[in-house]
Amino acid sequence: MARFEDFTKDYLALIGAGVAATALVLVTALADLSPPWPPGIAQLTAIAQLVVLIVVFLHYRGAENAKITTVVKWGAASSSVFTLIYLMLFSLLIFEMPNGENSLRGLECKDIIYEIYGGSCPFLTREEISEGGYSAEKFWTTRGILVSRILMLVCWLGMFLSLVWTFASFAVRQKPDS
Repeated sequence: MARFEDFTKDYLALIGAGVAATALVLVTALADLSPPWPPGIAQLTAIAQLVVLIVVFLHYRGAENAKITTVVKWGAASSSVFTLIYLMLFSLLIFEMPNGENSLRGLECKDIIYEIYGGSCPFLTREEISEGGYSAEKFWTTRGILVSRILMLVCWLGMFLSLVWTFASFAVRQKPDS
């Protein structure tokens, strides 16, 4: 029975860490800070967070405190770096469309657009984008849009997965016999 109680305590601690991290995803989505691609990013992030919780629980349960403390420090540092890079990319690559939704700039302009706008490519202003009806495909190459999407996605997931890794490792660290 004591083993079951230990498992339940561990499980509840990790669920608490997961709930805290998932709440942050929801807050950023409500604050319009989530990337516009892919659709369902909040759900994708939540699933990835559950996987991280399982990995942390399996890998660090019973690990030495010093090891877990190091993991927590690296996780916090990683989350901070990913957050800074994500916010920088968000400010460079995201533009608001007239309907209030966010859309994404590409990182490579089409040749004709480069001839027209020159030095402002690929970071066209909202006014310049409005001249093309806010259609990213009119301004940027498919490759340029894809690179923007992947960069935003990697930083978004890196930000939240390293954060949940940190929270979960901290929760595992709180067990007296860890």
